[in-house]
Amino acid sequence: MSFVLAAGVAVLLIFALLFFAVFLYVAGRRETEGVKWYQCFRSGDTHFAPRTINEFSDSSIEMLHEKLIDTKPSFSRATAAAMANSYLRCPVAFIFAIYLVLAVWGCKDLRIDLKEEYFLSKGSEPRTFLENYRAEFGQYEEFLELVFDEPIDYLDPHRKNEILEILEWPVLATRSVSWLKDFARFESTTIYDINPVNY
Repeated sequence: MSFVLAAGVAVLLIFALLFFAVFLYVAGRRETEGVKWYQCFRSGDTHFAPRTINEFSDSSIEMLHEKLIDTKPSFSRATAAAMANSYLRCPVAFIFAIYLVLAVWGCKDLRIDLKEEYFLSKGSEPRTFLENYRAEFGQYEEFLELVFDEPIDYLDPHRKNEILEILEWPVLATRSVSWLKDFARFESTTIYDINPVNY
């Protein structure tokens, strides 16, 4: 299993590298059709046409330029200028490919840890009960059997409702099995008269 996983990660890394290489080539080829400054490992075009604005003024042009674009120095702008360097495009793509592989590797182990304890105050009785239950029966997947060692009057409505409330408390158990619950359902839907004589 570990060999298959390692081989899959290696294939994913190779695919990511080839994908970004082809992506850069295709994107660069499309951009360079008529734009000669967008090329990998080449300096940008520094030759521009002369300014041909009527009544040219350096102060007015600088004021207009400042209104159109913020030219104040900042860390983010310096970082962007460094990352836009023609010699850093391929290394950045390579680093991003590694990041993508690590992200996919981490997603397979992603788990959402959402428990009832997070919504209960610390030290409360329900939270203490849940913590004790997880400590004692955290990996217990079989049925938990409740046995009453004394005679119970099931005809007593109050006692019967107490037992049904225990069985229908869906906090920790996903399913409960009890003849009393099935009998109560039968008693509420049958046309027969259920009494101590025929019960």
